[in-house]
Amino acid sequence: MDFNRYFKIPTQSPVINSKLLLLTKGLYFDFPTLRKIYPDLKEKYKVNKIRVSDRHFISPKDTERDFIPDELILKEGNQKSVVKVYFKKDSPFLFSIKENNFIILDKQTKEIFPIEVMPVPLYNYSKKLYKGVPLDEFVNVVGLDRVSIIPFDGCEHWAFGEQCQFCGANPKRLGFTGVKPNVFEIKTKFKGDYKAWWNIIGTTCAKCVKKS
Repeated sequence: MDFNRYFKIPTQSPVINSKLLLLTKGLYFDFPTLRKIYPDLKEKYKVNKIRVSDRHFISPKDTERDFIPDELILKEGNQKSVVKVYFKKDSPFLFSIKENNFIILDKQTKEIFPIEVMPVPLYNYSKKLYKGVPLDEFVNVVGLDRVSIIPFDGCEHWAFGEQCQFCGANPKRLGFTGVKPNVFEIKTKFKGDYKAWWNIIGTTCAKCVKKS
């Protein structure tokens, strides 16, 4: 892989170069190959499950989402980093599989990125249920070493039908289907008390995750 095609002065790290390219130019997926070799990919790895927004320009109901990892672990030697997947249909890069290993290649030159690539695996707690709801609806491991606990979905922009510059959320574009209340429901049903709903279910979920 010749990084000089994309950078005037590439860094000495293939991991950093790869991460920069994926964040700026996006990534497309070899769906036929992924379906054939990893039909159960979503059962083993974190996949794209965006409900409120569609910044990836792919329908939330599209089964291709089952084969789009939410994040990728990039590794070369002792260096490791995590990159958020930016799905883009016209990306010059393709996520595929070769000899049962995940790879990223340049669609034009067919060169493979000189790094190891792996989607972030699902953790045991993801499969546990609380009142019939998977715990990863509330708690997520971000990257490799952080935990995110989100008690409600949406934001002020989403609640008032405005375009959010961060995630592209807008209720006029996509309907809300998550199990958590959105900020509008927090305001109307819980009278603006953000802790009320979290005290009912969130604290218990956090304890379940800690035990698992």
